[in-house]
Amino acid sequence: MHSNGFAKFVPALGDGGYVAMRPGQLTEARWRWIWRQNRARIVDAGAAIVVGGRVYVHPSRMDDVLLELGREAAERRLGADDVPAPARSDSDGAA
Repeated sequence: MHSNGFAKFVPALGDGGYVAMRPGQLTEARWRWIWRQNRARIVDAGAAIVVGGRVYVHPSRMDDVLLELGREAAERRLGADDVPAPARSDSDGAA
């Protein structure tokens, strides 16, 4: 069987979706706000795709985008010199 990169994508919402996999960290309302504010950036990073009007998320790539957005928000509040850079993950799981 041929495996493609789409196999790693999960629905953003619903049972077993990205938000459900992160209880206590992300709510559906928070996800919708993040999506509205950062859609182009999320898609450009390869962290989400839209198929038939539904959003599907690549979990590790989306985690990286959220870390970056959080770091940038902290820099705006605290100043760039006070915020350490987050540890990067290998978004594709490949070396």
